[in-house]
Amino acid sequence: MNNLVDIRDIAFRLLHPNETLDVRLFDFYGQMHKEVREQLLRNASFVIKNTVGRIKGLKVKDIFLNGSSAGYFYHEKSDIDVRIEVCNESCSFVSKDGFEFARFLMVLQRGSLAGYKFTYNKRFIDISTKPSDKEIVGLYSILNDKWVLEPNQHIADDLNVEDVVSEYLKRLHIIEEHIAKMKKSGVLQTKEGIEQLEAYYRSFFEYNTSSIREYVVYKLLGYKGVFKDLKRIISQSWKDFLSLK
Repeated sequence: MNNLVDIRDIAFRLLHPNETLDVRLFDFYGQMHKEVREQLLRNASFVIKNTVGRIKGLKVKDIFLNGSSAGYFYHEKSDIDVRIEVCNESCSFVSKDGFEFARFLMVLQRGSLAGYKFTYNKRFIDISTKPSDKEIVGLYSILNDKWVLEPNQHIADDLNVEDVVSEYLKRLHIIEEHIAKMKKSGVLQTKEGIEQLEAYYRSFFEYNTSSIREYVVYKLLGYKGVFKDLKRIISQSWKDFLSLK
């Protein structure tokens, strides 16, 4: 019961966004503070230099602030989400397919920057290299210092707490059943099975941009540690698989 009450509290807060953009990042007119922008560009440049900047044919199209901090859904400890948008212009040994390319970028960054962490005023800066992606909450071009998708404070006005909590519980049950079946079948002891779970994990970061309802459900799953648990299972499965070789 306490867990459900907690989820309802989180859902209520998500459905009642802040009155202003994050004043730690933006001024009254919605322009990013100069010192914040310069810091994020320095961090992004470091990531680019040590990842996609090393591969001829890959091009950085833009550097965005996205996620809750690019809108009205942030909280005091919200991560500062930065997306480096990358495209494959002419690199022959890297797939141009969205799924495979996204996976390549993730593995490249993980391998090149393991252990690196970026922070700003004690807030974690989550920087990722990704192909073009859809956004729903807001999207600010740090590179060009302007809004690409202006956030809408009233985007969640038609939603209600009971509806999103009910959907969250349904999704949580589906996820738990799916993981339990994979574990029982033994498929997580194979390379193909672990890759299936990785694809399942990534799918949640795709559906959350389809609608504000999906975004809120996704945030609830995140707050309750569902994605961290999935990452932990994937990591442990890889360790177990490699130890058998």
